[in-house]
Amino acid sequence: MDAGTIVGIIGIVITTAIAVYAIQDVRKEVRKLILIDRNISFNHIVQDFAWLFVEPTGTGHTVEIAKGIEKFCMLANVLGSAKSAKSSKSIIEHEALATARELVASGCAKWKDDWDLEAVEKAVREWQNEKNAARVAKIFGQNTKFPFSL
Repeated sequence: MDAGTIVGIIGIVITTAIAVYAIQDVRKEVRKLILIDRNISFNHIVQDFAWLFVEPTGTGHTVEIAKGIEKFCMLANVLGSAKSAKSSKSIIEHEALATARELVASGCAKWKDDWDLEAVEKAVREWQNEKNAARVAKIFGQNTKFPFSL
């Protein structure tokens, strides 16, 4: 056996080992995706069943929004980008307020009559300041207590 044959056999063995590792890794990742999908389906079913037992009061979220919040919280938790369901809900609420403010500013919408516009502006400003501080800290390599990775 010459040196070229030995190098070829070693190359085949290394390539095979890498391929087996890659296949196992992909199988693990696919299993995670299936588990996430199962959990989201379970959550939707629980939400649907819960609404069979109660009547909405009009002061909370609609059924669709509640399902969306739960789905977002679950995915954020899996990705590790949000610390808790409470922080995920806070993110959604603040970003929704900021988007609503942009819609009003562009003339596409108007605020509902019973909203305190000063409180909305204050909340959106504070949220934007938190986001900006977290971004600046991230630029300098510092960890922040901001609830969501930017």
